[in-house]
Amino acid sequence: MFSKITYMLCLFFSTGALASFNPPSHCVEDGTGPNGLSIEGSKYVALNESRRFKGDYPFHFPTPYDDRVTFFNSESGEVGRDSTNLESNAYMNVSFYYSRGPGWVWVQSDNDINSCAKMRVYVSEPPSAEKISLTGGRVIVAKISSEIDTLYSKNAREGNRKASLTYIFLSETPGIKPHYINTESEQVSYRPAFNGFYNVSVQVSDGSSTYYLDLGGRPYSGGRACSTCGPIP
Repeated sequence: MFSKITYMLCLFFSTGALASFNPPSHCVEDGTGPNGLSIEGSKYVALNESRRFKGDYPFHFPTPYDDRVTFFNSESGEVGRDSTNLESNAYMNVSFYYSRGPGWVWVQSDNDINSCAKMRVYVSEPPSAEKISLTGGRVIVAKISSEIDTLYSKNAREGNRKASLTYIFLSETPGIKPHYINTESEQVSYRPAFNGFYNVSVQVSDGSSTYYLDLGGRPYSGGRACSTCGPIP
């Protein structure tokens, strides 16, 4: 019978929880490798989110630079390979699943293994939100709770550690344009010009990643009837 310690060790090695990879020492950070290879992509990545990175060669005309580029990250090691296209660039979607915090993404030339370029990335918990309440009547009031990673998200490192919120009010009456409220407040009030039924949603951003939350709909009676709205006859 396995002991508790043996079980935990088996779980540890089966999940690879502490697997970590580092770029080669000759890899150039935020620069260009010996044969012109560099890397471009998002500095901020949320867990379980795929981001596209580019192995970038200077544009070659009329003959593109022919190479296969290998992509790596600090969580998984090799992620995959892609051949350069007509613009001498290769692409790969890269994800992190458990390695929250500072990490690396790098590219290496198959033609010249000494040509390597790396960039620092910050892996965060994705933004999230929950509905608290939504009321209608003479005024529409939406209230939520939201959360972003206060250490490694873009708003944490470059902003004020608060979520950027966009509330969207969409009337079910044809002809009425959607209304947007951009704010950091978790409670907003809206008094449309026209009566009717309004659906409300919110986008929660940490500066790089976005979470979408549908709050439902409510009838509104604090405005006036729209004589020019409705289906086109």
